[in-house]
Amino acid sequence: MGTHAITKVFDDAGNEILCMYRQSDGYPEGHGNELAEFLNSRVMVQGIRDREIDGKTVANGMGCLAAQLVWHFKRGEPGEFYLQAPGKSSQTYTYLVYPTRLEARAHDQVFYSGPWSDWKLPSEEGEEVESPKTMTVTLKSGLSVAEATAVQNEILGIKAVTDVVVD
Repeated sequence: MGTHAITKVFDDAGNEILCMYRQSDGYPEGHGNELAEFLNSRVMVQGIRDREIDGKTVANGMGCLAAQLVWHFKRGEPGEFYLQAPGKSSQTYTYLVYPTRLEARAHDQVFYSGPWSDWKLPSEEGEEVESPKTMTVTLKSGLSVAEATAVQNEILGIKAVTDVVVD
């Protein structure tokens, strides 16, 4: 079973113009990084003068960006990525792409919201990353402590938890 994700793209007026489902590798280190890499390789314009600006591919508005995003991920291959009707409910991970920012959610809990360029990619292989000693999780109505812990562990890449403190 894969880690499912939904990527939604919104136009300047806040209308959902794309809903793309990914069947596997939807976790932040997979799809999140690939999406951020794609977004950071684009420059938004209103009116095409050049195909590239400062080495970045031009996207002529959010509709153009959405079409490029589907092309980039689909690559002509069957399966893995599917277009769905707007308003599709979230999967394990949901990525919301706006004209100037990206929002990422795990089980409807926001874990990143900011400019495309500020997405923090994991460190290079071989580098040690210090794990946080304490993490505060605000529970959304209907989410159990066990579910919140599972989300936290998946985001942080923790394989096992030895101590859980609940206030």
